[in-house]
Amino acid sequence: MKNIPKVIKLFYIQRFFHHLNFFWAVDKLFFASKGLDPFQISLLLAIWSAYTLIFEVPSGAIADRWSRRWIMVIGSIFHTLAYLVWLFAFEFWGLLLGYIFRGTGSFLQSGTKEAMVYDHLKALGKESDYEKYTGYLWVVTSAAFLCASLFSGLIADRFSYGLVIILTIATNLI
Repeated sequence: MKNIPKVIKLFYIQRFFHHLNFFWAVDKLFFASKGLDPFQISLLLAIWSAYTLIFEVPSGAIADRWSRRWIMVIGSIFHTLAYLVWLFAFEFWGLLLGYIFRGTGSFLQSGTKEAMVYDHLKALGKESDYEKYTGYLWVVTSAAFLCASLFSGLIADRFSYGLVIILTIATNLI
């Protein structure tokens, strides 16, 4: 890890905390606890998927024209708003609004992260190592999700879904 540029290490840290998402492992159970039936839950996911798919391509153009750093920040704000909405929503439409915010954060950040990694590697003259470093990013992503998944059910069971969401907000803001 000593030969990895400092800026790439910062990406790894950001990626770890972003994917240390306690909510993902229990989200469907949470929605069921809010009274949604399986069809409503699948409808939420379908709308979120369609919304994200529609705006994925235009978001790349935004990232090419505007500050990638600010797009990452705005994406994190939308993710945080999603979890705050879910914390206080009690019916389908509120939960859908949370998914719209989550989708907005996702499509803003999806290609922007990798583009930032490439830009920094290019500035360091190490763009040929892009594949290696993005591979490590996926290892970090998987490790973070594994850690969160191991504890999210326990936290929800012993304490509350609210605590799961609050922890997810905290790690997202890091």
